[in-house]
Amino acid sequence: MPNRNHQVSDSDILLGLRETGMHRRQYEKILYNRYVSLIWTYSSKYGLTEDQGRQAYHDAILGFLKQIDQDRFRGDSSLYTYIRSIFIRRCIDIIRSDKDKIKHEQSLEHRLDISEHSLNFLLRLISEEDFHH
Repeated sequence: MPNRNHQVSDSDILLGLRETGMHRRQYEKILYNRYVSLIWTYSSKYGLTEDQGRQAYHDAILGFLKQIDQDRFRGDSSLYTYIRSIFIRRCIDIIRSDKDKIKHEQSLEHRLDISEHSLNFLLRLISEEDFHH
């Protein structure tokens, strides 16, 4: 495994990610740790919670690894630039999803003529249902 203090190049990471087994896992870890600061930099910028930022970053790394496995990464940009763009798109997806959920809840509230207690109960049920799917 490369020395942690040694700056591993993009090309070395890409070669390591094309390996199998433990060797690949070591480079996945290097990749993940190298750009993890994106979580804090962009989560706050986009108004996401840390958990949402972590999920977006996790999804970005998994998406990138899938592209490596499918030999779709062309290397036209640095790994940082590429992963950051995937991460930002994922953050935007989360924001859109949250806005759609809020619109749905507000729409539901306006269409139903029920007490606030009942409305909160229904919204909690919907939220739980969303969580399980």
